[in-house]
Amino acid sequence: MHSRIAVVFAALAALAVLAPAQAQQATGAVPAGAPPKNTAEAIGMDPITLMRMNLRQRKAEVIGQALQLPDSVASKFWPLYREYEAGLAALWDKRIAMMNSYATSKDSMTADRSRQFVNKMYDLDEETVTLARTQYDKFAKVLPTPTLLRYYQVSTYIERMIMAQVWSQMPEIH
Repeated sequence: MHSRIAVVFAALAALAVLAPAQAQQATGAVPAGAPPKNTAEAIGMDPITLMRMNLRQRKAEVIGQALQLPDSVASKFWPLYREYEAGLAALWDKRIAMMNSYATSKDSMTADRSRQFVNKMYDLDEETVTLARTQYDKFAKVLPTPTLLRYYQVSTYIERMIMAQVWSQMPEIH
């Protein structure tokens, strides 16, 4: 049991170390005719989207390692997990669109627009909590309590890391 937890947290630590490097590698303009510097450039994807995709995939892998679900439970859990992740992704799309909007208008943002921005971010946080609570009830129907709590612990930790990485890409406020 302790060795499995150690492996999971080692994987999470690796995830935390690799994510900033991926985000940093995926920045910068490409001169005409120059070969792409990184995967994000090569596939024409913005760095935050690429980072999110990679972290979400790794999140599922780490959760799978942490939970070690028997097939009878896994067949019920993973469809619910994918449903939840789709909901989270939709909320992240909104959050990132707002961040991009902020980035393009931050120098001319009025106090009213700033307040609106912050309130919309709080609204998205509330939607995220509502989604998590709804999904928790669904997970509780298919996972034993200790497994459910382990899922919550690992999933929440990874979500916070993803949030920190995405926020670290926002322009600094001066």
